[in-house]
Amino acid sequence: MRHAIPRFLKLAVSLGITGLFAIWAPADLRAQTIFCPATFFQGSTPVILANGSCTDGTNGAFSGAALASQALSELSQTTTQVTTNRSFESGAFAPGWNLVGTGAVIGSFGQFTAPDGKFMGFISSGPGSVSDSTGRFSQSSSLSQPFQATAGTLYTVKATFNFVSNEYPFWVNQVGGNPFNDAMGISVKGPGGQTTQLTQLQVNSAFSPTQVSTQNVSVAGFTAGGDCATCGWGYTGFKTVSFSWLAPSSGNAALLFEVGDVGDTEFPSGLLIDDVSVVQDPPLFLLQGGKNLVRTSTDPLVEFTGGSANFDSVMVVAGGSTASLAGPLLRATDTNLAIPTSLLTVLPGGSFSSTTTEPLVSVNGGTHALGTDVAMFDIAGSGTALDPDSGLMLATTEALKTNGPLFEADGASVATHQVVRLDQALLEASAPLLHLKNGSQLTSASDAIALGDQSRLTSNASALVALNASKMLVSTGSLVNVSGASVLNISGSLVSLSNGSALSILNGSVLTVSGNSLASIGGSLVSFGGSGGNLLSVSNNYCGGSCAVIGGIPVALLNGATASNVSIGAGAIQNANLGSVHLGSPSTALVTVSGAGSKVTIGKK
Repeated sequence: MRHAIPRFLKLAVSLGITGLFAIWAPADLRAQTIFCPATFFQGSTPVILANGSCTDGTNGAFSGAALASQALSELSQTTTQVTTNRSFESGAFAPGWNLVGTGAVIGSFGQFTAPDGKFMGFISSGPGSVSDSTGRFSQSSSLSQPFQATAGTLYTVKATFNFVSNEYPFWVNQVGGNPFNDAMGISVKGPGGQTTQLTQLQVNSAFSPTQVSTQNVSVAGFTAGGDCATCGWGYTGFKTVSFSWLAPSSGNAALLFEVGDVGDTEFPSGLLIDDVSVVQDPPLFLLQGGKNLVRTSTDPLVEFTGGSANFDSVMVVAGGSTASLAGPLLRATDTNLAIPTSLLTVLPGGSFSSTTTEPLVSVNGGTHALGTDVAMFDIAGSGTALDPDSGLMLATTEALKTNGPLFEADGASVATHQVVRLDQALLEASAPLLHLKNGSQLTSASDAIALGDQSRLTSNASALVALNASKMLVSTGSLVNVSGASVLNISGSLVSLSNGSALSILNGSVLTVSGNSLASIGGSLVSFGGSGGNLLSVSNNYCGGSCAVIGGIPVALLNGATASNVSIGAGAIQNANLGSVHLGSPSTALVTVSGAGSKVTIGKK
């Protein structure tokens, strides 16, 4: 077995990197899979590794360095496009797209135009759609594109969509517990028929009163618009979904878009689709097939100093595999990083842990694009159980464990799609998930922290998000979004701003709770501190008029939520003299609660 360190050192020097890894493995090792040889040589001494683990039980992990080294040396070859006609610019569904039911390729829909190029796809549950043998829908339409999947290969699936429905607003507001709860979904069907849901929305919780149009539209069985009581139609606006999918086997897979009527066939719903992609994105470390990575060193697994580096992801842990570190995952100093997929992805059944009290990922200086396609930390668990406190079925799998902040920026500039996404996952935090300090700036394109699908996040940190002399901007969405019958339970503040920090939310709330979810904040919604001069700036039109003011906080109550769903005590804005709150309009809410079963508690009851 060849000694790989000369090749690795040459790579490190060429990238301006020092101390990236100090471990050995075969130089020709592919980056896509963790490989654990039985023995190799450290100098002239053979090292015998424990079975099923990349460690000898004493010196920590060994094989990871060559995996990262190989991946970094093949950066220009790592991303492979799988889908065709991704933005419908041929003006038709063919080639590649398969339509079942009714749909069309269009350039505009009411006030909406194609977000990518000149055309977009559209499917409808109106006339021309088909009956649904599964019983989920009265009738539905679907659009799919097959692709060849290779077992054990990681794919990033991405699409832009806009859910529209003629059921909203009239029927949702007219009928309590509206039975006409039309739905849309995006999923991947594997070669063996396994279906992985990427996202799904239902009429009863998808829209707000400000997301209603009366413009006349008539496309592919979807006809609505005008001045009559039932003529309006709801829209979500264009959203982007992105997801890491590990192929369980080789063969024909498919990306599937669906929209369906529920309870009737009179008032259709539709789905606008654009900018679809399925790409292969191998990370530096991909643990799968029961392989484990154990490292006892307290040094970072990956460390950069100076220069720049581009790669798809740091680590992905698939079901049945575990990663156990004693130190941080990544540390970068004065290095410009471009890591589009994620810093860390844990897929259902996988597990990642670190005993470090340092930030799991830290960047000191530099300009970075991190998790711009998926999320910086994309964490999925598996399994739920009844939670006696909330009465909800909640995640039981703690797929990610660490004792320090997840991410810290020190004098750095960061752009991301999302900071943290939890999908049926349990996360217990003892430090802020996000810590920005010393002039750092972070921009999140969507909800910065998102809990979905029965997730549970608990924290005893002083704040879930902490800014110190730094700035953060959320372009679309909320700072924290709790959905899908999930629970947020924190003892401290949701966000703290100190020493001239600024948090700007351009089109969302500080906190959004929907889908029978619960949020309990023991401290304040926002805490100002330090020398003062802090600013919280929020813009949205969620109230559609005057907001309900509860405990001094403007709240949007949507889709059956009432003031009884919300309890906000005194001091929801802590140390108000050390900062200011700017609202975009009288219709701007700091907290949004959607659905009769969603509840928010802030401070002491």
